[in-house]
Amino acid sequence: MLLSSTSKVFQFRCFVFGFDFLIRYLSCDRQGQGDMKNIRHLAELNYKKAAALFLQLDNPIDILKVQLDQAVLIEDHLQGVHNQQLMTKLHLSIIQLLVDCIPALKTCQSLIQARSSPRPCSNTTPAAADATQARQGEDTNTGDASSHRESSSPRTEEEENQDKIQELLVVFEKKLQSSLMALIKIYSSGRSSKKGNPLGSDLSLLKQMYSLSLNQQSVARITHLLTATSALLPLLKQITTHR
Repeated sequence: MLLSSTSKVFQFRCFVFGFDFLIRYLSCDRQGQGDMKNIRHLAELNYKKAAALFLQLDNPIDILKVQLDQAVLIEDHLQGVHNQQLMTKLHLSIIQLLVDCIPALKTCQSLIQARSSPRPCSNTTPAAADATQARQGEDTNTGDASSHRESSSPRTEEEENQDKIQELLVVFEKKLQSSLMALIKIYSSGRSSKKGNPLGSDLSLLKQMYSLSLNQQSVARITHLLTATSALLPLLKQITTHR
C-alpha cells in the first residue's frame, strides 16, 4: 500500500515519539532513576506502535534501525531475568525481529551490488580521445594535487548510506549470533537438569542455526546474512511450534 506524503510525515513523527521513549528509558536505566518497569513498558508500547508504521516505508536503513532498536529494548529487559522460559521467549523474539528483516536485507544487497557494478562507458569521439590523452600528461604532473582534492571532497549521500548499511549489518550479525548462543546455553542447561527432557531436537536445531549464522565461507556480509536468515526462518518456525 502506497502512503501519501502526509501519512509519511505522521509515521515519522510517531517513530520519533516512540524513539524518544526508548532514549528516555535507557537514560533512566543508566542513571538508576524513575519507575523503570513503567518507563520500559511505555517505551516498548510506543516504540512497537511506531515501528509497525515506520516499517511500511521502503527504506532498508530505517527498517534495520527500527528492528535493531527493538532488539536493544529486549536485551535490556533480559538483564536481571533468571527464568529460563522467559529468557528463551525474549531471545526468540530477538531472532524473529532479525529474520523479519529479510526484505530489507534484499534491498540492501541490491543497493550494494548496484554501487559495486561497473558503470557503462559513454561513447567517445576521436577528438575526445585525443583530448583525454593530452590531459593524461598533465595529470601525471599534478597527480598529488588532484589526489589531495579528491580525498578532501565531500562524501556523497550514496557513500554515506553504504557505510550506514555496513555498520548496521555488523550489529545485526552480532545480535543474531549472541541470541542463538544464549539459547543453546539455555537449552543445554535445561536438557542436562532433567532426564528425558524433550529439548534435544530443539537444541540440535539451534546448533544448526548458529552454524548457519557464522560466515564460514568469508563471503560479503550482506550475502551471508541474507542467506543465513532465509535458512533460519523455517528452523525458527519449528522451534516456536514446539513451544
